[in-house]
Amino acid sequence: MMKILLFIVLGLFAMGLAIIVCFIGIFIYNASGGGYTAINKALSDQYYSKDGLVYFTQGGNFFELGAQVIEGADLNSFAVLSESYAKDSTNIFFLGHILEEADFDSFEVLENYYARDKNAVYLYGKKLIGVDSEEFKVLDDSLFAKNNTKVLYAGEVLTGADADSFSILNPVYAVDSENLYYHEYLIAPLKDQDISLYRNDAFLSMGAMLFYSGRLIRDDFDSKSFKIFSEKYFFANGKVYFYYFDPVTELRDSDAGSFSTVGDYYAKDKNNSYYGSTLILNIPPHKLRPTRFEPSYKYRDLRVDDSSKYIIPVSDTEEIAEGYLSYAGGVYHYLSLINEADVASFSVLTNQYSKDKSHIFYTTNAIKGVDIGSFTVLDDLFSKDKNHVYYTNKRVLGATPETFVLDPNVTIEEASDGFVRIKENQDDISSVNPD
Repeated sequence: MMKILLFIVLGLFAMGLAIIVCFIGIFIYNASGGGYTAINKALSDQYYSKDGLVYFTQGGNFFELGAQVIEGADLNSFAVLSESYAKDSTNIFFLGHILEEADFDSFEVLENYYARDKNAVYLYGKKLIGVDSEEFKVLDDSLFAKNNTKVLYAGEVLTGADADSFSILNPVYAVDSENLYYHEYLIAPLKDQDISLYRNDAFLSMGAMLFYSGRLIRDDFDSKSFKIFSEKYFFANGKVYFYYFDPVTELRDSDAGSFSTVGDYYAKDKNNSYYGSTLILNIPPHKLRPTRFEPSYKYRDLRVDDSSKYIIPVSDTEEIAEGYLSYAGGVYHYLSLINEADVASFSVLTNQYSKDKSHIFYTTNAIKGVDIGSFTVLDDLFSKDKNHVYYTNKRVLGATPETFVLDPNVTIEEASDGFVRIKENQDDISSVNPD
């Protein structure tokens, strides 16, 4: 009897497993485009046919986005024109949608999502207003384009650019007879100086000016000293810069002669270790290894200031309260150092406010001139003592603590260093007694 029950159980288990495997197989089959046939795989992975219908799937992503039938499309005459454009015997399509304004007979696809017909120019399937299609052309492998009178970048007209003399230097920089351009922006007058391009398309020098992504980052550039260390670090005029994020940032106290990268985001020289442009205070350069900080959840980045931090094991920190911790005699609010905080007398008032024996803090900043004994938190932004009202860590000019009333619609504006005021032309929320 037990053997029979065992066989039944095993049989049911095997049947259930087979059903699960079958469902998984069907799911994978459908998610990978099973049953769909690419109409022209060489040009596009977005247009497919199935059961006599035409389908569009964004980026060929059946798994996440599925496929949508293109209503009214005629499979027999359907032709793919590019990655995004297609047509049948009566319509032009962009990303599976009919391009209603297009003139069918004269429509042609150009490079980089541009297209045109006898009446208009299109970009990403949208008609560009005021751009004549006659003599319109895309400039090499870029989003720059022009006709007889206008120059464009990604559909935006470059105001003042001279179409006759306009030419591109690379996919993002261009010149005409008068000016230097980055994308659609005029960035500098064109001087009678040598222009140099570098392996990274974002860098360009013109005489003593060095540009990165269209922004002037040095006006005393020495091309002989220029070196790109990696996709994130470069050297110019005796200084090392991190340029992966905006803005370009100089590495504090770096030594260019001994500088080298360690993995993607880390670097070192003979004196320091760096993460991006930030100095790592507790890791000497000879011990810097990116894998040292893995898995990342076991480490914390404690920011000391805008250009330096500690990378330490979580176990080396002591949690004071939610959002607050201590390390090496310092107190941190959401991983940023609270300057001047005394850890021995430190206590938390709210998620934003804290104090020690000598200070009241708003996040990481001390409120100057506050009376600690009478200090009261009003909400996440406002507080007061017996003498003044405060907005974050700044005193509100003209507001008296006795009559101050919170108003969710109030607007604060900067008054001067360390002070703010309630914006005028609003209902009064306090008695105004200017000091």
